[in-house]
Amino acid sequence: MYKMMIVDDEPLVRLALHQMIPWQELNIQIVCEAGDGLEALSILQQRDDIDLLFMDIKMPKMSGIELLRTFQTQAGSTMPITIILSAFNEYEYVREAFVLGAFDFIIKTDMDDEHIQPIVMKALCELKKRGIQGAKASEKESDKRENKEQALRQFLTMDANKEEAEYARLAEQMRSWLGETNQIAAVLSLSRELNSPGRGGHKNGTKTESFIIQTMETVFNSMFILHEVLCQDAQNYILLCSLPQYRSTMAIREQLQAAFSLIKIRLEQFFNVRIAVGISDAASGVHNWHRLYQQAYVLEAISYYEGSDQLLFSELLSVEAYKKDGKSNLMPEIRKSAKAISSEVIRLLEHEDPLRWREKYNELVSCLWETRSQDPQDTKVILSDFLWELGAPLYQKGIRWEDLHYFDGEHIAFSDPFEWIKSSPTLSAAVTGLSEICQCIFELLHQRHLQSYAHSVSPVMKAKTFIDSHFQEDLHLTLISKMVGVSEGYLSKQFVKETGSSFIQYMTNLRIEESKRLMKTGLRISDISEKIGYVNPEHFSRMFKKVTGLSPKAYRDGK
Repeated sequence: MYKMMIVDDEPLVRLALHQMIPWQELNIQIVCEAGDGLEALSILQQRDDIDLLFMDIKMPKMSGIELLRTFQTQAGSTMPITIILSAFNEYEYVREAFVLGAFDFIIKTDMDDEHIQPIVMKALCELKKRGIQGAKASEKESDKRENKEQALRQFLTMDANKEEAEYARLAEQMRSWLGETNQIAAVLSLSRELNSPGRGGHKNGTKTESFIIQTMETVFNSMFILHEVLCQDAQNYILLCSLPQYRSTMAIREQLQAAFSLIKIRLEQFFNVRIAVGISDAASGVHNWHRLYQQAYVLEAISYYEGSDQLLFSELLSVEAYKKDGKSNLMPEIRKSAKAISSEVIRLLEHEDPLRWREKYNELVSCLWETRSQDPQDTKVILSDFLWELGAPLYQKGIRWEDLHYFDGEHIAFSDPFEWIKSSPTLSAAVTGLSEICQCIFELLHQRHLQSYAHSVSPVMKAKTFIDSHFQEDLHLTLISKMVGVSEGYLSKQFVKETGSSFIQYMTNLRIEESKRLMKTGLRISDISEKIGYVNPEHFSRMFKKVTGLSPKAYRDGK
């Protein structure tokens, strides 16, 4: 197949080019991308197999014109057939691009298959005139791809002791595809489901699945990393790769961080989705693939507690919170405690004072965080149990889940909260959503009393209730005073009078107490700082020492 590269600093343009033309049918494969001319130059200097180039004229760092000019001055360098992407006001640049060897141009406002396909066909004819023949894709290429993916899945999950002959056959195939030096397995998870792609590769998958796989392959191709990518389900992808050219763990780590950081940026730009990636340690020997895959799978699962948008490496498994000792004995006790607290939350929801159920709900949240290091599916069972119990007072009052409102953030309806809990990417998102569900239930159960409560509860109590649930956020006295309907000066004075501390002191104490709890889980100080609302870890350390008399490290070491 002919190999194509896309160079444009606008992610949506690159996405559009991927989607609007059936490149495979034209015997063209998009093998790499670049976001500016300098990145493109680096890639083109490392590989000489790019046949077709779609390139923007105006880009940061190095423009398309500068890139064409650079290739003209380099002896022995041959520029691929280049199709320029331009805006209406760039005709002077287009003329210069033609002088420097560009083949044709497309105005970005005319980017559709009707305008692009004829130009691509003309470029293919030019390639053939030059004697460049892209290897024809086999009629059974998609079947071969599917068979390859099936072999990869089978090898990762089979028992070598029970199927020795088949294991040996597949192991030999793995050697031919990926070698057996510096092997890495990774599991990439999307923060939300984009669609429902079919398992098993490009043939049965959707366009979105194919695009995500192609995005990953493009990045790893550009970095010359041997790899295979599999779609596990609508939110999870498996990557197997080898980096035999590197001799140190640090160099391998740097390459993987660069690759996944770029994938993260592109998927966020294209789909507004975040990713978490569990990345195994490096090993050599084809027999290690199963262990590496299992390690990556466990690491990715940890993102449910650590949060999306992270690369999770194998050393995290040595953190106390994630050690496996005693795991089987821990969850039943937590589930028992959570069930007792859940029953109290539900009982208090029927009480007219909203502060009481919220206080008990905060206890439930603390209990749920104790499940950290457990399988996320076990934690989701606890959350689902709570939902089942929440349904009882609803049905007694003739209220359905569909009667509940949306909540801010993802705007997910509560019509199917069990499916929402199942697909929730993190525990933080789940407990926030459950809090909103409880609030909706409380309002529906006490509609007649809410107005009188609003008049009877003091502004300070309203402010305190809100701060108790949102102290991790960037709260200001101005915002809170507007929410409770009084002036800043009045709220400030009354807050001290009724609570014994200032607004800032009260919120600081909540954050410090939460940080003490999080220290028991093994989280890094910098991660704790971010979770409780301090962007700067140094500022957190100063505040912690001011309140407790000890630095965070000294406090944790002393426990």
